[in-house]
Amino acid sequence: MKRNPALQTNTVQTIVGVDFSGASDAGRHIWICSARPRDHDLIIEQVQPAETLCGGSYARDAALAALREYLSGRSGVLAGLDFPFSLPAAIIGESSYRAFVSGFAAKYGSAEAFYAACRRAGRGRELKRATDIEAGAPFAPANLRMFRQTFYGIRDILAPLIASGGVCVVPMMAARRDRAILIEICPAVFLRRLGLYSPYKGPASRARSARSSLLDALRARFRLGGLTQPIRRLIVGQTQGDALDSVLAAVATFSAWREGRLGMAPRGDLRQIEGEIF
Repeated sequence: MKRNPALQTNTVQTIVGVDFSGASDAGRHIWICSARPRDHDLIIEQVQPAETLCGGSYARDAALAALREYLSGRSGVLAGLDFPFSLPAAIIGESSYRAFVSGFAAKYGSAEAFYAACRRAGRGRELKRATDIEAGAPFAPANLRMFRQTFYGIRDILAPLIASGGVCVVPMMAARRDRAILIEICPAVFLRRLGLYSPYKGPASRARSARSSLLDALRARFRLGGLTQPIRRLIVGQTQGDALDSVLAAVATFSAWREGRLGMAPRGDLRQIEGEIF
């Protein structure tokens, strides 16, 4: 893929990692890590749940609205979000990604209707995209544990932001300097690529130690800075691992950008409609 000038080093000023949720109290489970790239370092500036964003709340609708506002129209921002941006082409049935997202809400009236339709399309099987298979993603987009994230992520984040012109979604769209650029990431995939995956979620002391060790490994490998004691205590102490996942999302986004792996998929490439996990 040809690298877009909007993704050059001097145009990306903020890296954002989003650990997403489609739960009814999503504002408590969506976490956002904001960081600043500096030379070859990534400096963590803030880690927070969506309920603390301007206009945010623990309730899903308010949290998603606040996240949309946070991402919309922010030039110099490259954000990685950990939900599937698309579906297998066999389910989509549209000629373009824009057509797919613009008609998504009308086609699927609820998360449950979306899940049922995907099950029918797969004749009871959970169909994966090419990128899910290549990356070794743990779940298909319409998996029982994943379908709400996929549904609310596409319907309430991507579709309205694309419709308003507030973001560019790579690799389906060309990046622009005056828009926030969004990519799909997966913390579990990223950790396995690094050879660092180990259980880190939960209140047990072993899980807490694992969160601390992962932060140390990320700091060493990616020259991760800004881990003040308050921020470190917040990340390690958040037992569900959502805060750490937002940091992993930011680091995965930073890594893909620094390695030059971002860009618009060529015409006819399956990634133009199915997307890609970076």
